[in-house]
Amino acid sequence: MSYGLLMFLAIIAVFLFFGISMYLDRKRMLKWEEVAARNGFSFLASGPPPSHPFDLVSRGRSRRNRNIVSWDAGGYRLTLSDYSYTTGSGRSRQTHRQTICVLEDEKVSIPPFSLRREHGIFDAIGSSLGMQDIDIPGDQPFSRAFVVKGNETGVLGCFDSDVRSFLLGARGTFYTVEGRNGAMLVNFGRRIDPERYGEYAGFGMELFTRFRAVCARTW
Repeated sequence: MSYGLLMFLAIIAVFLFFGISMYLDRKRMLKWEEVAARNGFSFLASGPPPSHPFDLVSRGRSRRNRNIVSWDAGGYRLTLSDYSYTTGSGRSRQTHRQTICVLEDEKVSIPPFSLRREHGIFDAIGSSLGMQDIDIPGDQPFSRAFVVKGNETGVLGCFDSDVRSFLLGARGTFYTVEGRNGAMLVNFGRRIDPERYGEYAGFGMELFTRFRAVCARTW
């Protein structure tokens, strides 16, 4: 096979890849738009990343926030969106795509924290080397399941037994959770099916409700 033919086939393959990708992205956008219209939610095809200083939105480059669906939920604002960013270059280049849920209530002060599932021996080694991981006294199952970083006084005050039990029982639902002042971000670690938005929004709402109740008393 000649070099010219190989180059031609490679170009065709690239065009097909981008064409299919654009088709799937548009199909996904229309699904989110339909969900928003059906439920009376606000919808934006694209917009800026969340304005709060979450760790997730400071990572990488080429940050994009798309399919932004939001509504008022019991005295606070809830926003679901498809957030992506790129890390690395060349063969190590990777685009990270996930659906996130941001919940905002200016009347509540949530302590700065980030929480993610523990990654076994790697996190155990990191902890032994002095990397931050706030352990909850008397709750080994929770401390073994998650790595928690942030303001230790605030974490110990706001992560009460109800919050910890809820997170532990739902640890397969989310990838990370972050709190900053009057807002919380849940990263589901993957792009969710728009038709199943209620399951994921419901998780965020239940968790935020628990944080609002306890943080109002202790932080």
